[in-house]
Amino acid sequence: MTTHWNSGEFQAPSLWGETAEGLVALLRSDALDALMGLARESFQCLAASVSILGERQWFLSSAGHEMVSNGRQDSICTRTIADNKLTIIPDLREDSEFQNNPFVATKDGIRFYAGLPLDLETDFYSAPVEAAFCLVDDKPRDLSEQEIERLRQFSAIASKMVESSVRLAGSRGRAEMQEKLVGNLVRKQVQFRQAEQMAQMGHWRLDLSTELVHWSDGIFEIHDLPVANTPQLELALSFYTPSSRTKLEGLMARAIEEGEPYEADLEIVTPEGHHKRVRTRGEVEYQDGQAVALIGVFRDVTDRYELERKLRRAAQTDTLTGLGNRDAMRAFVANRSQDEKLAVLLLDLDGFKQVNDRLGHLTGDDVIKAMATTLRATVPPPHFVGRFGGDEFVVILMEDALTMPAEDLFRRLELAMVYNVEGQDDRGNVTLTVSASIGMHRAAPGDSLEEALAVADAALYASKRRRKTKAAAA
Repeated sequence: MTTHWNSGEFQAPSLWGETAEGLVALLRSDALDALMGLARESFQCLAASVSILGERQWFLSSAGHEMVSNGRQDSICTRTIADNKLTIIPDLREDSEFQNNPFVATKDGIRFYAGLPLDLETDFYSAPVEAAFCLVDDKPRDLSEQEIERLRQFSAIASKMVESSVRLAGSRGRAEMQEKLVGNLVRKQVQFRQAEQMAQMGHWRLDLSTELVHWSDGIFEIHDLPVANTPQLELALSFYTPSSRTKLEGLMARAIEEGEPYEADLEIVTPEGHHKRVRTRGEVEYQDGQAVALIGVFRDVTDRYELERKLRRAAQTDTLTGLGNRDAMRAFVANRSQDEKLAVLLLDLDGFKQVNDRLGHLTGDDVIKAMATTLRATVPPPHFVGRFGGDEFVVILMEDALTMPAEDLFRRLELAMVYNVEGQDDRGNVTLTVSASIGMHRAAPGDSLEEALAVADAALYASKRRRKTKAAAA
């Protein structure tokens, strides 16, 4: 429940101090900060925060920005508070109330907002408090039903955390406060575990003096391990694949030496033999100016990684043949070093149009698939074989990986890329032959892909003209 107040009218108990700043300071907590970090990671958004509103908006906790407060007139949460219900604005620039807001109207301004008022019981306060949990992002988006339910769960946990903090701050008896603190800590631990399970996340802390690593329950679960004692650093690192371990050790060393936070996607292998993709984020914890620990969060992103991989594969695959398309070709070349020698071959089928015209497009599709199979067999990995569409194919050879000169493979392709098609048209039984004209260009270091394709294309059409001339002479 929420009602209106402002910092000038607010009569706070002595423990809260005389100003809104004093109230805010007492309501902040590490647990709430951690929850906002989990929320930001879970929704993959620009920022997640909990704030209270008086004459100004005061941020009790935020992940993704470092603002302490801003004017109430600039707060988007005012709509959430006024409506006292879930507020989702997919694109703030399309919203007449907020499109000129200073946090929206700039080039890099926020575009998306979702917020819920905190459900705070008022029995424990001298005056009710307006508070809201919100997400913002720098691109337009919407939330699914599952994400909305997750938003409500995070809001409920945040409500209990803020309520517990206010209850403790307003308690007049030290004994009662200590008793409630114990209960509150237990509750927060339960809520924290729930949040971690929901987001497939965990948090960790590495003591730099002892090299002991504290794992939350969520990290044990990600590693397919029962909750146990604090592991040594060496054991924690042993789950990473060799390349991921090397990368992580480098990031950790730089963080300790230079104070630079890090974030990386890495691969672990659990004791059950499961390969998992994880995202870890870490930063240095200081005491008296000295680095004493690394702290951070850890998330299982395997499902998202596999989905993105499948989507990328689908986006880069020709559906008829299963060969790579133009995007796959560009990705293949982008992953090569500048010094690597490449040869580009373009192939165009001769006689294919006649097959389509006389025997139909289904037969034409069979020809395309047969030619793709021949290409795969003649040009195996690690070289690239792709289809541009229609009857155009492309081959990119890594010359250092060839077992024969590129010119010899060129001639082998000319001989292999011949396909005889038997069928019937309105004239009766017919046998048609499809072959391929090929143009090749051996790219020089520094040549762009587009330049290499253009030269290969010119060579292809020169080959077509020669074949037509031979046919006419015959």
